[in-house]
Amino acid sequence: MLVGSRFGDGLAALWLACCCWLIALGWSRLWIRLLLALAVSLICAFVPYFGPMLSISHLVNPKCSPNEGGVGDCIVYGGEVGGVAHKVVSLGWRIIEGAPIAIGIFVVYAIVAAIIELRSRRQALRPLG
Repeated sequence: MLVGSRFGDGLAALWLACCCWLIALGWSRLWIRLLLALAVSLICAFVPYFGPMLSISHLVNPKCSPNEGGVGDCIVYGGEVGGVAHKVVSLGWRIIEGAPIAIGIFVVYAIVAAIIELRSRRQALRPLG
């Protein structure tokens, strides 16, 4: 839940940018780097928001019905977990700000990686002298 709530604040976006940088250092072929960066970006665009929601879906019972409005108690195994359960359900709406950031980081990375690849190919084809 923390990653999903912090992605829009920039902390997870910085982490994703570091992942893309490490992908660039670890793989030499452009298409592999782009594919890995796309996979990491898609994971960061969706999992932090819907993963927590899926993890609490099995806790729904007559005494616990988590909702976006935070209405009602949520008693699981004899304890009140309503505040957290309601926040997890409302976390799905943060995808509106987090997913575009993750996809935007991938687009910027793809453009920069393509430019660097083109420049390195041009320099490799230049005659020495």
